[in-house]
Amino acid sequence: MGGWSRRDSLGLGLSGLGSLLWAGAAKAAAGVQLVVLVRHAEKGEGDDPGLAPQGELRARNLAHVLRSIGVGAVFSTDTRRTRATAEPTANAAGLQVAVYKAEDAAGVAERVRNLGVPTLIVGHSNTLRTFTQAFGAGDIGDLAHEEYDRLELLFIVDAVAHRFTLRQTPLEPGSP
Repeated sequence: MGGWSRRDSLGLGLSGLGSLLWAGAAKAAAGVQLVVLVRHAEKGEGDDPGLAPQGELRARNLAHVLRSIGVGAVFSTDTRRTRATAEPTANAAGLQVAVYKAEDAAGVAERVRNLGVPTLIVGHSNTLRTFTQAFGAGDIGDLAHEEYDRLELLFIVDAVAHRFTLRQTPLEPGSP
């Protein structure tokens, strides 16, 4: 089964990840907001492709991982691949996917901060960096062309964003 590994200096294992995610959900009322940034999952072929089978599996796995944090908003650009990555999480939370324009990271970040709820934002290899910058969490650069396993967690505490990068371990058929 696929899971998540972390790339930060906190020395946290998967149980620590669970604690971080729980803290993001449980302390929202205490001024902590969790924002999850991901690139769309593996795409198929064509001009506006949907997801490849591996991407569908990754999107379902993401929804499974995020269901315990109480996602209150889901944002996606208006491409088939980003919507297909966002929809399993939105459906699991009983939400509609809010569509945004890729060039409006600052406006989306402001909207997300005002919502104050755990939020998933699905973007592209060249747009996640604009979101980390818009939230004040630094520049992560563009993602590599085949980099679909990266997850950026932003914990916003007293208007300051703290960023953690996670990687999804390889997925296997039959994973959630």
